[in-house]
Amino acid sequence: MSAEEQKALAKKYLTDRNVSTLFETLTSLLVLKKPEDHIRFLQLAIEDLKKSDVKAMIELYDESDLSVLFGRLDILKKGTITYSDLKRACLRLNVLRDDFPSKDEIPAEIDEAFFCKFVGDLL
Repeated sequence: MSAEEQKALAKKYLTDRNVSTLFETLTSLLVLKKPEDHIRFLQLAIEDLKKSDVKAMIELYDESDLSVLFGRLDILKKGTITYSDLKRACLRLNVLRDDFPSKDEIPAEIDEAFFCKFVGDLL
């Protein structure tokens, strides 16, 4: 097997298993929660996932964490984010559903209050 084929297989493996989303979520949780025992915190989060208890992992977020997440998405510090940012945040939090509103149903500029309410309702 060529190096390119191995690389393609590795990429497919990681994509099929949502590994990047998993690591982004775990990293976000670490940054937001700043647990004293980060190894144990990660172990518990992974155990919740192994039990398919995604809800328990998501419940680690609270309203103040959503504000922090909004701040991370608002790179230019305009006080607003885009629809794509909102959708990406919902994907990272594992709350992106099939009935997610279309771009036309969401304000063009999403402020922190809207973001926190919208995402909080999905959690």
